[in-house]
Amino acid sequence: MRIGLSAALLAVACFCSGPTASFSAGSSGLSDVLLQPSDQSGNTISEPGYYRIILGPGQTDQLYALVGNTKTTAETIRVSAVDAKSGVYGGVSYNLPQQRRSRVGAWVGLSRAQVRLPSQRGTTVAFSVRVPPKTRPGQYVGGLTAYPAIPKTVIKKKGHSSQALALVFRRVLAIVVTCRAQCGRASRFPM
Repeated sequence: MRIGLSAALLAVACFCSGPTASFSAGSSGLSDVLLQPSDQSGNTISEPGYYRIILGPGQTDQLYALVGNTKTTAETIRVSAVDAKSGVYGGVSYNLPQQRRSRVGAWVGLSRAQVRLPSQRGTTVAFSVRVPPKTRPGQYVGGLTAYPAIPKTVIKKKGHSSQALALVFRRVLAIVVTCRAQCGRASRFPM
């Protein structure tokens, strides 16, 4: 069984200790991956549900994400940073992991690009965000994404022919970086 986003938030509470923790899954959803902001110990940070940080040019912040496998079998999960842009009809559109990164996606340094997790288990992945020294003040948006290493394949047979479609459902957490003009201590918005 897979868990939906609202059920995932409830299941996350069990992800509270050690580098690999277990949790119980609820009912259906599209993704077999759980991705949540967390602290170094794997305790989830529920508000605001994404990363909001304030840095000056040349500064770095260390962050953590809880990555989980909601499947009933072991799974290799890839983790990647991506750039984002304004969507055509509003909102944010996140790039695909294989696309070139030039903004926030390029500022992220991951401790590991993939994890192998047993069924119903999770682990903490550390990453840093470093704003380049000559970055202009402003707000920049990118994302952290997690997805199964092996896509789901749907095969439709009709007569002597068949069609196959590879599906990759991924989770994305926004990384919103506010770059201020002067250097100072790195900070996060109050929660």
